Amino acid sequence: MKQKSKHRLMHRLLQAIAGWLLVALSSVAQSLVLPAQIDQAMTEKIWVFIKQETHAPENLPLPPILFDDQVPKQARMVFQFPSVDSPDNVLQISIGTYGTRLWNQEMMLWALGHELTHYALLMQENQWQEKKIYENNLRHHCNFEFMRITRDVVELIWEQYQNVAARMRMYNEVHKSCNRQPLQ
Repeated sequence: MKQKSKHRLMHRLLQAIAGWLLVALSSVAQSLVLPAQIDQAMTEKIWVFIKQETHAPENLPLPPILFDDQVPKQARMVFQFPSVDSPDNVLQISIGTYGTRLWNQEMMLWALGHELTHYALLMQENQWQEKKIYENNLRHHCNFEFMRITRDVVELIWEQYQNVAARMRMYNEVHKSCNRQPLQ
């Protein structure tokens, strides 16, 4: 009798997990973001906000933003620039096509805001001047200003989309960046 009871319990547990997975996968499939679907108006709103917060010149353009299947899936999205250590890098934001394929619009926008904040702070450190090699002495991820700006980007996105789960995930990412990569 105990063995039968354990089998029933295991069967119910597996059914519940399978049901949860189907619901999760169907909701993800409905909210995938393709390159052409990134909310351009919201991207511009985030960029204007970041420029205001970093006191950037009003005419500071967005850096090139490219979808790149060479970005490692664990990196998902990266801001690259020529530095002493990597002089051949091109100043750009590269969005991985693999690591971001299951992201919803809100997460994609927040990550883009995160990378744009890196860009703005780098340009601020370099007196807003284009250079062949950029100075980068500030460690952004645990920097109070960086964390404040990226947290405030969460609220900009929240105002537009009102997605509670995405809001919590974005806030979590703010702190994970500092915990996982404090030297960036």
